[in-house]
Amino acid sequence: MKRYFSALILFFIIHLSFGQTLLKGRVEESGTGNPVSYCSIYLPNTTLGMTADEKGQFQIEIPNGSYDVAVRMVGYETQTFHIQTDNLPKDGYLIYLQVNETELGGIDVNDERDSVWYRNLRTFKNYFLGTSKNAKKAGIGNEKKILLDSDSKPGILLASANEPILIHNPNLGYTLDFDLVEFEYNSRAGSFYYLGYPLFIPDQNLSKSKERRIEKNRLEAYQGSLQHFISALYQGNTRKERYEIRRILKVPNPEKPKKESIERAENLFKGSQDQTVKDSLQFYFLDKKSLPDSVDYLERNPINSTEIISTDPDGKRILKGDAILHVTYLVEKESAEFLGSMNASNPGPQVSKLYIRVPVLELFENGSYSDPLGILIEGYMGWEKVADLMPLDYKPKD
Repeated sequence: MKRYFSALILFFIIHLSFGQTLLKGRVEESGTGNPVSYCSIYLPNTTLGMTADEKGQFQIEIPNGSYDVAVRMVGYETQTFHIQTDNLPKDGYLIYLQVNETELGGIDVNDERDSVWYRNLRTFKNYFLGTSKNAKKAGIGNEKKILLDSDSKPGILLASANEPILIHNPNLGYTLDFDLVEFEYNSRAGSFYYLGYPLFIPDQNLSKSKERRIEKNRLEAYQGSLQHFISALYQGNTRKERYEIRRILKVPNPEKPKKESIERAENLFKGSQDQTVKDSLQFYFLDKKSLPDSVDYLERNPINSTEIISTDPDGKRILKGDAILHVTYLVEKESAEFLGSMNASNPGPQVSKLYIRVPVLELFENGSYSDPLGILIEGYMGWEKVADLMPLDYKPKD
């Protein structure tokens, strides 16, 4: 039998100078008023997190921006909600955590796994961690806690975990405490997505030489990433950061005859007894009936970021949506690992396609944006995955 309680989290927000906001509050158990001691409060995709004290109280400084907030405690279901530091309610948030007093059946890490599970694990790692040089060095410390399912849906691999998975990324000097909610890889469509809440925990007690090597790797991972590009858009310095942006327009397919021409050809085909005429109609018209009505057209001239970014009366930076952007990062070439995945050999600049799927999208200086589902990514940025992620509070050293 399951019995649920609620936890109340009340946040008090005070804006600080220098682009910082103080987030503080108290976590209580609804119904009893007892504090939820030592629960974890963190901002997913950052290094920012802490443990509440025995009274359930906490406070943490966060940079201005757009974030999720997660609250986690053993026996409670993880709860998340979204904040924007320039639009926080004065009265704070009221959040309920469901508590399950019944122990859930776990997975015994000592249980044997069959060959199918290990094959699924390799696929999961390829599409979750990636295949970059950082991914090849990264490892999941408790991988046997991952639930893998390739039977429920044909051609689809599903994954989740009942407890956070621990991803150590030595190249970037982080351990990711990753609350993986769901993962889906569609082998037929060649697409994947995941939902989760990682906390980046920096490695400690590093030698000076290792610190320098890790900082170099972090900068390389950051530059050319979606996070870097969004931050450059926000600041209006995409050209300075060596991004080349072109629009991709949908134009009528020049290979496809007009609808009325196809209909006329169909009528002539039905009434003709001349095989030569029918072959011509088939080749020039009927075979082209199934072609798409429109094709992508890449504009020749690059555009300035000011052509797609505006500032509203409240000072918010807005990306005009419902568009396709062709983004080339000119500083770095495609990696050997990327070329291998594409069966190519000659490296070129890193090219990505960004499908802006909403009418407007607010951007933030840290490289985040208001709607997590607002951008679909293809190309180089889409190839880079969890092992190449940098936390939103990362700032390159001068």
